[in-house]
Order: sequence, then C-alpha cells, then structure tokens
Amino acid sequence: MDVFGLFNLPLWVIILVAVLILFYRYQTKNFGVFKKMGVPFPSPWPMMGNARVVFKKGFVEAYEEWFKTYGRVFGHFEGQQPMLVVGDLDMLREITVKEFNSFTNRRDFGAAEIAEPPVTEFLTVLQDDDWRHNRNTLTPAFSGGKLKKMIGMIVEAGESFVAKLKTKADNGEPVDIKGCTEAFTMDVIAATAFGMKLDTQISPDDPFIKYARKFFDIKLNMAFIILFFFPFLTPLIKIFKLEISPKVSIEFFRNVVNQALEERRKNPGKYSDFLQLMVNAKKEADSAAENNDGSHSNGAVDEAGGDDTGGDDTHWKDKRKGKGLSDSEILAASILFFIAGFDTTASTLAHLLYHLALNPDHMDKLIDEIDEHYPNGKAPDYETVGKLSYLDMVVQEGLRINPPFARMDRVCKRDVTIKGIHIPAGMTVALPIYMIHHDPGYWTDPEVFDPERFTPENKEKHHPLQWIPFGYGPRNCIGMRLALFEMKVIIVQLLQRYRFVPNSKTKPLKFKDNPLLSNTKDGVWLTAEHRK
Repeated sequence: MDVFGLFNLPLWVIILVAVLILFYRYQTKNFGVFKKMGVPFPSPWPMMGNARVVFKKGFVEAYEEWFKTYGRVFGHFEGQQPMLVVGDLDMLREITVKEFNSFTNRRDFGAAEIAEPPVTEFLTVLQDDDWRHNRNTLTPAFSGGKLKKMIGMIVEAGESFVAKLKTKADNGEPVDIKGCTEAFTMDVIAATAFGMKLDTQISPDDPFIKYARKFFDIKLNMAFIILFFFPFLTPLIKIFKLEISPKVSIEFFRNVVNQALEERRKNPGKYSDFLQLMVNAKKEADSAAENNDGSHSNGAVDEAGGDDTGGDDTHWKDKRKGKGLSDSEILAASILFFIAGFDTTASTLAHLLYHLALNPDHMDKLIDEIDEHYPNGKAPDYETVGKLSYLDMVVQEGLRINPPFARMDRVCKRDVTIKGIHIPAGMTVALPIYMIHHDPGYWTDPEVFDPERFTPENKEKHHPLQWIPFGYGPRNCIGMRLALFEMKVIIVQLLQRYRFVPNSKTKPLKFKDNPLLSNTKDGVWLTAEHRK
C-alpha cells in the first residue's frame, strides 16, 4: 500500500496510529538525557525503561550488573523517569553536603497529588522549609540526654526478649529471630516515644506488629504501575482511590497516637517521651508567638548531618519561625516514628545476630568484652555501653554488610555541574548504599563479615561516605543515634545469656525485590544456646 493509501483507511485507524506514535514519543522523550550528559546507561524499553531488569533480578542484583558494566556513575530509567546512580564518593559528598541546597529533597512520587495527611507530612516526604522546620523541631528528641533517660525502658523490653528465648534455648528449638527483634523494637518504640507498655514478645499476632509489617509489604499494584510507567495518569490514583500505602495501617496508628494525645491532655506533666516533646514544643511556640517573642536556631553546619539542616546555606528564611508543629504534623511524625523505627532496626538486629552465629570467633570476642564490662550479668547502662569498642565495630560491620536500604535518593532542584557532569533540574540522583558497602574497590573481601574494618586505625583510612547506612549530610536518618544505642543495649543483654548458632533451617539471607533490604524472604532462623 502506498502512502496515499493511508487516506483510504478508516478515520479511527488513522487516529489510533497517531495516538500510538504520540504515546511512544511521550514515553521515550527522556531517553536521550544521559547521552547528552555523557553518562553510560543500559538501553531502555518504551514505557518500562530498565524496570524489567529490576523486577526480574531485584535492585541489588540489577545494580551489581550495571556497576560491573558501566562503572560507579551511570544512568537507568524507571519507566520514563531518568535515575542517575552515583557511586563515586567524592561526587556524592558534593551532592549530599557542599551542594545540599540543590539536593534538599527526596523523591516523593507525587505524594502531594495522590496522598493525604498524614502521609504528605511525613518527614521523609516534606520538602524545603517545611522539612527544615520539622527536622529542627524533632532533632532534640534524639539527643544524648534523651537517650540516657530511655535506657531503663530499652532494658525492660530487652528482658522480655531474653525471657522469650529461654524456653527455646531450654529445648534447643530453632527460632525465627526476625520475629523476636520485631517485637523488641516495637516495645521500645511504644515505650520511648509514646509512654505505652506493650508486650508483643508473648503475642506474635499483636496488632502493632501486624499493621507495622503490613506497611512494609510493598507490592507491584496498579498504583505503582501508574507512578512508574504512566505518570501522566497519576490523578487517576486519587480519583479511583488506589492504595499506595496501606490505609488500614495508617488508620490503626492514627488511632493509637490520638489516644496517646488524649491521655496527655488528661494527665499533663506525666510524660517525658517523644510525643510529649512535640506537644511541649507546640505549647512553647504558641505561647512565644502570643508574646511576639518566638525564636529559632537552625544550628551550625555539620557535614555528617547529625543535627544540622542547613547545608552550606545558614541564612534560609523559616516562614514558620517561632511556631511549633501543627496537630497534623505531630500525628504524621508520630506515625512515621512507629513505622520507620520498627522494621529497619529489627532487620539490622536479626541480620547482625545471623552473622555472629556464622562467625563464632567474632561472637566470642564480643562476649569477652561484654563480660569484662558487665560482670555477673549486670544490666547495661548508658555510659558503659558507649565504651564497648568491639561492640561498636560489630554493629558498624553489620550495617555495612546489610544496610537497611539498598539505596536512597535526592532530587536536583536546579541545574548544577559536579565533577564535570551537568545534572539538570528535576533529575533524581540515587545513592546506591548497598553497592558502595560491597564495592571491592572500597572494601577488601566485601562479602566477608569482619568487624576489624572499623578499628580506629582502619576507620581513619575510610572515605567519609564509604559507610552510609543512614544516608549522609543534613538529610540523613534523624533516628540514627537511637537505633545504634538500642541495638547495642539488646546485644549486650542477649550475649550475656546466650550464644547463637545456625541450625538446619538457617539459610543464606535473601531479600525481596524492592529497595528495602530489610524484607527477607525466608526469615532468619537461629538457635539460642545457654552460655555455660
């Protein structure tokens, strides 16, 4: 048929062909961006980009393959969304610290358009000044002084963990240690953040555990397909009420937090936990605003990002100066605390005990250090836990070999050139944490569990971004200090009484195919043995 024969086709056929051509051009419009940037990338497919490889192999295996092929800096496409992956540490340092004000925000997947509060007010989703204001308000909750006050609650939750293992140890029964660590971390969160006493250790079907797990049960549903492959259809997610995050989990924790707030209204002055800190901050700010005497400090620049929220810009204008968090922001921060502090810490603990069980020499060395500082089963205390140098090395190695997340990301707000690569505004940059932690160019024998990597002498040789399980720079994990402290306390309590060994159900760790490395497929099965 010649070209003039097209005019003899039915009109609907011509329209269909035109629509398909336009759709193809729309889906592939970004596919030339990495070529312009001079960055290598795997050939993308229309609509899917390179997502087919990720869905088939998972993030870790796909990134391993691309690292070997293209080097430490490459691009790939999630649908039509270009993703610049940066494993070069000097370049990452520029992105996370020196050019932080160009990379302040995380990718939000259109949260403002498709989600509702409290999800839109999660600290992980907030942007620019809203994020800075919330971060500054919440940071004092994780100070050393606050952690010192939490030690008793953490120890109490740990005693329940130890008691739960006794029957299993008496009978030599295998136990899914991940289930135990989940219950422990939930008990700690409830106590330290909300003044609640749970005992999920003896109730595996406890609703707190059930709904927290459900939140992390990430599946490829219609909403995710639209977000990744058809972003122009994003409004349909809200119109048809498609579920991104499990609403049943959000509602459960919303009710829990509202009940806790009501209890504080009835009994003011009784609590000194995370929730009360936010309530007090709001009262103080509201009172100051009434007296026209609000004040706000955004802190000094700290490259590691522990308490800083300003990057290299210390003159940002806080439009909410002198104001605390709103009621909806307090609710959002509380729910996120429940959810984010649950799975990541629980998984890191379970994986760490797994590695100790498979490396008894390291476990015995750690037990010797614990016995030296805590003779006769003495309960852990804040000051001494901080002096256990080998414990610190073990925890750091555990977080290196199995970081909670495979990657984090930042969105470029304005055109910027870093190490000769021009990054356009709107580009998403991935921090490939797992790949950096397993890069043989940065670590000798990276698949081997070896705490000696973190002796003071060896740490001096590390690049500052060689170990980033909590991210890096001002937008790192706000709960990092609590997570580290919590893990160290429970490890002391467990190893005072037990040694952990593998059993017939112990399998190599395999992870579900999503960015959350914490989601293991087959559990973490170990046997706890009474120490002689």
